[in-house]
Amino acid sequence: MALQYTSLTSIPGIVAHQRAEFQTFKTIPIQYRLNQLRNLYFAIKDNQELLVEALRTDLNKPAFETYVTEINYVLSETSYIMKNLAAWSKDEPIKDTSMLFKFSSPFISKQPFGTVCVIAPWNYPINLTISPIIGAIAAGNTVVLKLSEVTPNVSRVLTTVLTHALEESIFSVVNGAIDETTVLLEQKFDKIFFTGNGTVGRLVSEAAAKQLTPVILELGGKSPAFVTKNCPDLKVAARRLLWGKFTNSGQTCVAPDYVLIEKEVKPEFFKRCKEVMKEFYPEGVTKDTEFTHIASTRHYNRLKSLMDKTKGDIVIGGEGWDEAAKFVPPTIIDNVQADDSLMQDELFGPILPFITITSIQEGIDILTKNHDTPLSLYIFSADPREQEYIISHTRSGGVLINDTLVHVGLIQAPFGGCGESGSGSYHGKYSFDCFSHSRTVVKQSIWIEFLLKARYAPYTKKNLSLIKFANSEKEWFGREGHIREGRWLNFWYVSSAVILGASSGVYWYLNK
Repeated sequence: MALQYTSLTSIPGIVAHQRAEFQTFKTIPIQYRLNQLRNLYFAIKDNQELLVEALRTDLNKPAFETYVTEINYVLSETSYIMKNLAAWSKDEPIKDTSMLFKFSSPFISKQPFGTVCVIAPWNYPINLTISPIIGAIAAGNTVVLKLSEVTPNVSRVLTTVLTHALEESIFSVVNGAIDETTVLLEQKFDKIFFTGNGTVGRLVSEAAAKQLTPVILELGGKSPAFVTKNCPDLKVAARRLLWGKFTNSGQTCVAPDYVLIEKEVKPEFFKRCKEVMKEFYPEGVTKDTEFTHIASTRHYNRLKSLMDKTKGDIVIGGEGWDEAAKFVPPTIIDNVQADDSLMQDELFGPILPFITITSIQEGIDILTKNHDTPLSLYIFSADPREQEYIISHTRSGGVLINDTLVHVGLIQAPFGGCGESGSGSYHGKYSFDCFSHSRTVVKQSIWIEFLLKARYAPYTKKNLSLIKFANSEKEWFGREGHIREGRWLNFWYVSSAVILGASSGVYWYLNK
């Protein structure tokens, strides 16, 4: 059954409906949000087999990978957010204020933005669709979801599952391609959450700017992996690196995109890579193997063109390409230079180029000169100083040491990019915060007017001095010398108070 596209003329009405429903404020009660999240949780859990089969049809994705990287993740995150939602939603008192606000009871209230648009990708069409929706609903927003046309079977199943699970008054789906997305982005939203590539991300940002709509961009980039001469175990490193690269056939925004390997360990590392591939796929990898295929003929042809142009040397794979099946074999390329065809853009396929380096600094220079803000950075090294040096001399959305991919599953931490790899973050509480407006509320007392009237005209030096005293942070640093860190300053204040109090006590005791 084909994916039915949403009619262009109906899209403005869909968005207008969600905006009107938000104004009923039915999403404000926490219990209402919890009920919707519960319905979503069981809808995914009860339809796992349908989703697995749909993803197998679209991408030939193994059921194991679908459960591990898609379904299990969203079920866990939904449960985690539901467990903590009441606590996250509470008003946050503002305690460390100047004297002027000591009697004002200021606090931060978490408010939903309103109606948000989630534009989902095709590479992890369950995980990367459901995860932002969870955050949006938890924060009390109404949602318009745009599913990917590249994975039509998954989109068809999700359309049915989600629209049955969630109330029509808070959730709508738009299906289609470029035309439908264009019309959707012409509508007024209160926030847009986009996952995809940088080219489309720029178009989304441009459209959002016309409405002054804030945007979260979850993009990608060329995420490097350092394999240094201090790597603790080359076999384990090879296993984890190749798993991270070839999961989902490399169509992962945080997949290792290329490897910067020190020359001393390269021969042994390639030997270990060959052993690992034999472990993973004893019979080799063909189009009939349980191995994810490429999403579309266009993506397949792009990868084929890059391979035809590369000047690197094939170490593993490279044979068995099949356009009809959209199958690309897992491939490792050695002797790649920074200007090679494989190094121009994010590969998003099961091709892993290696660049040989003579020092860590050389690798850092290659990274910062060519693709300086990747979504992830991987370091295989047992040397803490080496790890810290790489981290402190580079930028990336996240860092993972001696493993790949798994940091994405840390739902207690923010996930997001920087620079070319995106802006904003989500997951867990950060998803709730991502879709919430932090609204400052100050309750001013009437009785304090005898102090506040100093701000009124006529202005006098006396009143100015009073306001400066009441609403100023005191100068605690000198013009020269090192500045004490805040924690040491607090320690000094507390210590001084204790010493002063003790001294006063001793003085009183001796002179009583």
